[in-house]
Amino acid sequence: MSRLDHAIVMLDLDGEKYELRPTLRALRSISRQYGGIGSAMERVRAMDFDTVVNVVAAGAGIKDPSTIEDQIFQAGIVNAMPAVSQYLVGLLDPSGSQGDEESEGKAPA
Repeated sequence: MSRLDHAIVMLDLDGEKYELRPTLRALRSISRQYGGIGSAMERVRAMDFDTVVNVVAAGAGIKDPSTIEDQIFQAGIVNAMPAVSQYLVGLLDPSGSQGDEESEGKAPA
């Protein structure tokens, strides 16, 4: 199993499942669009619809975010938020190395 597999997040939108993968392309897209992952996280916490749509699209490799807007709306933004938030956190440490050190009782470097 790839070390990146731990950061894959599944999102179910009205019966259709999307796999949000931690990729450099997604990280760059989100970071450039929102001025960093932290800013994107803040906007997701503020329940900004466009941010949730764009993060899901970036994570799922969807080129045109407008194709999933209705699905996110129908599923409810509040239902998509936990997976989107988890995905953004996973982008910060896609290899899972930080979690390994914590689980082994080591202090982060």
